Amino acid sequence: MSICAICGSVPSHPGRVGIWGRVTLLKQGDPLKQSLAAVLLLWSVVLPAQDDPALIGHTSGSFGVERCPPTGDATATSAPDPYLNALKNRDVAPGSYAPMKVARIVADVPVASTAKHDRRDRWTPAQRRSLRKKEETGIEVTGFLAGVNHEGEESCNCSDPIHRDYHMWLVPSAGDKQAKSIVVELSPRLLDDHPNWPKLATKAWRDGTLVRIRGWRMWDQEHPEQLHNRTDRHGKLHHATRATLWEIHPIHEIDVQDAQGKWVAIESISH
Repeated sequence: MSICAICGSVPSHPGRVGIWGRVTLLKQGDPLKQSLAAVLLLWSVVLPAQDDPALIGHTSGSFGVERCPPTGDATATSAPDPYLNALKNRDVAPGSYAPMKVARIVADVPVASTAKHDRRDRWTPAQRRSLRKKEETGIEVTGFLAGVNHEGEESCNCSDPIHRDYHMWLVPSAGDKQAKSIVVELSPRLLDDHPNWPKLATKAWRDGTLVRIRGWRMWDQEHPEQLHNRTDRHGKLHHATRATLWEIHPIHEIDVQDAQGKWVAIESISH
């Protein structure tokens, strides 16, 4: 008997078997079906489904004149990770934001840190599981900006030379180096609605203004080399530019305090 014939009503999904299908099989009287159902149920707990970019959601869909999809220009066989790209392109805001401090985020070293910069479909189940719930969370972090930079072409933006991210470095205290920062990023998907964010963020950085950043929590496995001082093949020293691979990406709110100490959108303050 084929596996499909045995599975019967179990829903079809890449790398996933529905929980209700497994329960149905467990209730059936055929011992072979019961044994297989038990194995599938155990498998789903011990070995979670491979992450599917299509299930991430929180995106308005394709973007720009080139209709860049949430997965960017990554494919099933490309070096860039389509799942990571889909996380970076969540341009629909989370329903709420959990307050966190930079130090707490930096101290959180998940099992995924052992995966280096591999695509997530090459990770172990434990590595993927260590991020899943946290990356489903919106967070807010207060601090000071330690730089604003318009980045180059990236896979998440379909390598578009015009639509590019802005990288910013958020540190706990004014004057801290980027080595103590978490990276927070402006996505071009949100800049149509907030065209002044780069200019206002740059001013906040130069003025040493306290800011509150809100957005999606995300682990960017592509940049482990930025965690340490390193020397390139030409002998040039590059200093660490982050303290963790956790990011807020994309940013959905940039706030500053008004004269009464109330948090307000950075656009609402006259500079």
